[in-house]
Amino acid sequence: MTVFNSAVVDWIDRKELVERASQRGRLWPVDESETYELVEPLPGGSPPKAIQRTDRTVSLDRPFVCDLPNATLFGPDAVVRTQENDIVLEATAHGDETARDGNCKRNLFRNLVSGYRQRSGDVDDRIVCPLVDSWARTYFHWIVDALPKLQAVERYVAETGDVPQLVVPQRLPSWMERSLELAGYDRDDCIRWDGSTRSFERVVVPSLRREVDAVSINALRWLRRRMLANADSVERDWASRVYISRSEANSREVLNESALVDGLSSLGFESYVLENLSVDEQISLFSQADAVFGLHGSGFTNILFAEDATVVELFGSRVRSTVYYHMASGLGLGYGAIAAPSVDENVAVDVDRVTTQLQKMLD
Repeated sequence: MTVFNSAVVDWIDRKELVERASQRGRLWPVDESETYELVEPLPGGSPPKAIQRTDRTVSLDRPFVCDLPNATLFGPDAVVRTQENDIVLEATAHGDETARDGNCKRNLFRNLVSGYRQRSGDVDDRIVCPLVDSWARTYFHWIVDALPKLQAVERYVAETGDVPQLVVPQRLPSWMERSLELAGYDRDDCIRWDGSTRSFERVVVPSLRREVDAVSINALRWLRRRMLANADSVERDWASRVYISRSEANSREVLNESALVDGLSSLGFESYVLENLSVDEQISLFSQADAVFGLHGSGFTNILFAEDATVVELFGSRVRSTVYYHMASGLGLGYGAIAAPSVDENVAVDVDRVTTQLQKMLD
């Protein structure tokens, strides 16, 4: 349990969730446990300390899916509360980490204020699986965290014969709706979540397939196969060397990006603003790329679709995430990193130094 503004809140972590579900006979394995090795960063780069200090062996527990009877969803992030009034950490964006991290606790508190003490009245007789959480509305978290839960949903259907409705954000942008279609689902399979408080006959809870930066490669390969199989063919002459522009981003920009793009053109790179491309176009672009470069950000999620690319990530001094290093390694891609000085949350690069380092890593 924990205390939020003098209110005592009980929660259950992954271990207790598994124990309860197992006792009720409502726990099913989704896939095997997995172990993979992180590749050595390419010579010629300047990896930040976060990359240098990362353990090279990654091990993840066997994923599972379970269901909870008469459970409640509440708040803008569809937080799951059991009939015993416990919050289910596994159904939050960061799982058990929510109990330890201050930012995660603050996100949870927003939901507690709006609905923890509320009761929904009658129980909705539907079975649901929430894909909503505090981060699910962003591209990386939707693709890497939310959509892999569909593998667990399909396992649940195979085991029980019951088909859950997917709880998705009320405002479903076109890219999010299209990604659902590519994963095999449409709006008829979904419930738009309005942030209210509602109890359901059963709530399906898949285990998270990412632990901080250690992402499940099995889950990503499952999603990759599904989306590639359903994506439309795009007839366009893409550059094989892709620079991911953040000119449309609200944070973490390259302050001298125009000069950087000019320098990169000598290496055969072309700049793409991914916000201006459809999901199918992004899949097409990255599936044919042989090199991907850019400042750390959600655009690197698309290396999921790369066949045999070299991925080079530009880091500002404030970034600590190594998730794309994990993704590239597990997916069999080459990986390099270049550290750059930060200006607040942005970076300003030495174009000659960056292009020289890139050239060495790509030779």
